[in-house]
Amino acid sequence: MKRLIASAVLLSATLVATTLFVGMSSTAVAADGLMVERPKWGRELIGGKTYFIRWITGDGGATVKISLRKAGKHYKWISKKTKNDGEYIWKIPTSVTKSSKYKIRITSVKNPSISDERIDTFTIFKASNWWKEDFDDGDATSLGIEDDGSGSWDDFIVHGNSPPNRHNLNVVNKKDGHPVRKGKQSVRFEIRPGDCGGDDCETDRERTELLMDANEVASNEYWYAWSVYFKNYKIIQNIGVHHGQWKQFSGPAHMFPTFTMMSNGLNVEFGKDFGTYKKYLVIPNKGLSNKWHDFVIHTKWSKASNGFLKLWRNGKLLVNRKGKTVSSNHDIGFRFGIYRPFTGKAKSNITHIVYYDELARGSSCDDVSQFMTCPGGSSLKVTSPNGKEKWKTKKKYTIKWKKGKAGTYVKIQLLKKGKLYKTIAAKTKNDGKHAWRVPSTLVKSAAYKVKITSTKNKKLTDSSNKNFTITK
Repeated sequence: MKRLIASAVLLSATLVATTLFVGMSSTAVAADGLMVERPKWGRELIGGKTYFIRWITGDGGATVKISLRKAGKHYKWISKKTKNDGEYIWKIPTSVTKSSKYKIRITSVKNPSISDERIDTFTIFKASNWWKEDFDDGDATSLGIEDDGSGSWDDFIVHGNSPPNRHNLNVVNKKDGHPVRKGKQSVRFEIRPGDCGGDDCETDRERTELLMDANEVASNEYWYAWSVYFKNYKIIQNIGVHHGQWKQFSGPAHMFPTFTMMSNGLNVEFGKDFGTYKKYLVIPNKGLSNKWHDFVIHTKWSKASNGFLKLWRNGKLLVNRKGKTVSSNHDIGFRFGIYRPFTGKAKSNITHIVYYDELARGSSCDDVSQFMTCPGGSSLKVTSPNGKEKWKTKKKYTIKWKKGKAGTYVKIQLLKKGKLYKTIAAKTKNDGKHAWRVPSTLVKSAAYKVKITSTKNKKLTDSSNKNFTITK
């Protein structure tokens, strides 16, 4: 999902001015602009899990080295040399000891005087018993990311009331027999009767949830996507089990679209705060269990009539709602997993297991639509290279795509870091394939994409879902 990083920058542009100097070394800011941004202050990370390290590249040169520091001293090298591209995906070794005194330092390889570390510390918990830690202590315990990222949503934050049991929440692997939509990992939730944490145990509620580490701004438009898998799912009568919800941090608690399992299947609910209660069936009972369901959502958060929410499941538009979507200008957050309220009413012995994968957030349909053709984009779709391929200069490869209704001819372009870098073919037959010998003049980079556009209708276009690499 690293294709979303550019969108993350776009979505957070309004926040840069107010957060630029928070938790940073003032000498680094003044001297060269190299600044560590993540992990954030107060974060609680977990050994064995995977996280983003992010920084502003400044004048750090082509490569940097990343050091894990503990109590003010060098503890372990995370990388002695990596590209100064502002992001590093770090799987924390299980051998790292528990401590609340960790920091990240990033240093230019070419000029060691250019260096920065966050002023604030973060915590690392042990891989063997992290679920026993107190999640409701004011800090944010992060489950990290699955595979190569959670896109511009950043880390998955554990809800403070998630139970202290190993089975309730984890990032799991395909090799161990778990269902995975794409890649090697997915997020697994499980609730057994009696599983509760925090004050849920006093209020007849059971939950295991994750919160996304990014809050939305009212009046903005966003695109979201995720895939969900319900394992042998059984309905609990008289209880609407929640499997996802947007929630504003001030105002009516039930205003926002909530994914609720009812007797007929999974519904999206809009509360009475919208004027009238409304629900939309998005996955019927028949065909609910033991298969992946792909959601794409486009919304404008607004307290006025210009708000809207559109939802596609498996490429089919099921919700097209216009009007008010928030009650104020306060930030909006998203949570997902399993939440079973008022369980005493049902006295059920049912266990629920749900998997989520490929969670994405962006500023356009192209950012999140890896399993769906974007509206207005016909069915033209790049299929190769589509992410993570490694092509070598001087060698011949085949660019492939779905022809759709793009007409007789298409244009093929090479993008680098989202911008036009080279035209591969100004006009070629729309037959779904094009042989291309990679020029020896191309520079080595892992930031390439292929873009294909109809020569007849420029609105019919598609790009690789993720970056691919060209090497020498």
